[in-house]
Amino acid sequence: MPSKNALCSAAIIAALSTPHAFAESTNHYYFSPMLNYVIADDNRQADDDLGVQLAIGKRTSEKWGFEISAEMDSLKQDQGSTFKQKGVTLGGLYFLNDSSRFAPYALASIGAMNNNFAGDSSYNVQANLGLGAMTVLDDHGTALRFEVRHRWDQDDNSLASEDDFKDWVVSLGLQIPLTPTKPTPAPSKDSDGDGVIDSMDNCANSVSGAMVDAKGCAIPQDSDSDGVVNANDRCVGTPAGTKVDAQGCAIPKDGDNDGVVDAKDRCPTTDRGVKVDAKGCAIPLDSDNDGVIDAKDRCANTAANVKVDAQGCPVPLDGDKDGILDKNDRCPNTKPGSNVDNNGCELKAVIDLKGVTFANNSDRLIGDSVRILDNAAKTLLRNSGLKVEVAGHTDDRGAVSYNQQLSQRRAQAVLNYLVSKGVASDTLSAKGYGPSKPIANNATSEGRSENRRVELRILD
Repeated sequence: MPSKNALCSAAIIAALSTPHAFAESTNHYYFSPMLNYVIADDNRQADDDLGVQLAIGKRTSEKWGFEISAEMDSLKQDQGSTFKQKGVTLGGLYFLNDSSRFAPYALASIGAMNNNFAGDSSYNVQANLGLGAMTVLDDHGTALRFEVRHRWDQDDNSLASEDDFKDWVVSLGLQIPLTPTKPTPAPSKDSDGDGVIDSMDNCANSVSGAMVDAKGCAIPQDSDSDGVVNANDRCVGTPAGTKVDAQGCAIPKDGDNDGVVDAKDRCPTTDRGVKVDAKGCAIPLDSDNDGVIDAKDRCANTAANVKVDAQGCPVPLDGDKDGILDKNDRCPNTKPGSNVDNNGCELKAVIDLKGVTFANNSDRLIGDSVRILDNAAKTLLRNSGLKVEVAGHTDDRGAVSYNQQLSQRRAQAVLNYLVSKGVASDTLSAKGYGPSKPIANNATSEGRSENRRVELRILD
């Protein structure tokens, strides 16, 4: 006796070779009994098992069908309890292919599921997505049907720890028509043997062996086989192998293969591989590939990936990217984002404007004050986001109130000068402290000189 595997293989081969098209079943009702194998969601803690399914549906077009399906299965847990399930769904089928041998399809459905577990019954929503295939078995339209679907069961009642389950269902069965199918029509005639049946052949007397189009009419000839049919070929008889344009005429030659045809090539003997311009002439060389051609490159051997200026020479480096070139940077390893002075060093909380002096009992700047303040302005412009207080100080000689006013005027004079050099006025404030904040001994002339000072205080 033949084995079960051999019998299954023979049945499948016979089904696939049966020349009946599914299009014949369009607008016909059918019923479909199937045997299910349910692969249970691991969270059920239940064994896989068999179930049954019955579908009733209708094929509404070559691509679409719908069906109502009822199913029943029983999944037993290791502990002895059983999920007894009965479900009803309404779904649609979309046929991916409608050949005479094999019709794969996609399906989607939604419905209700009754779950009876440990004596407790509940009704829940279920939904299915899957793929399947059918093949016709006989002249009546009976088909072998196989499908795999993913079933979502919104059962939050059976197990307290679970809100839903996701099972896989594999089905095998038959699709049996409820109304007879039309008999297979007799093969259409092709009187002139050109591969186009007479009912669609606009040229039913084609010469034997002639190449024809979908309407059975001869395809225009291309005598010189250049890809342009004779009716459109302005240069019939082009030698074999000649490149032609859309009119079938030879494409102009490019003797030096530089991409510029000879008729427009002012340098027709350019060496192979040389880059050329639109006139076919060599593009000037850039030996070090820095973007500056050799004729204008004053530093023709620049190392790869080095930034260069218009003369092809390296652009000065700023290693810590603080805005001060390395050659001028006294603190070349400043941390990224630091506020630095004109020497590339991180700004201190208090910047002493040593050397800024005033006329006696006056707020008029004298001596080297302008040069020092110009340098300070450059620093503040480089760090434009800073809020800065201009602080004025005096020694302790004279009345405190007078010294307070004098220090305020001097601080304001410095602020005004910085603003005149472009520093934003809303980033600056002036405050006179008089003799209240000495940094040296007022008992000596040297100490008093140090105490007469103006400072920049970084507020943020």
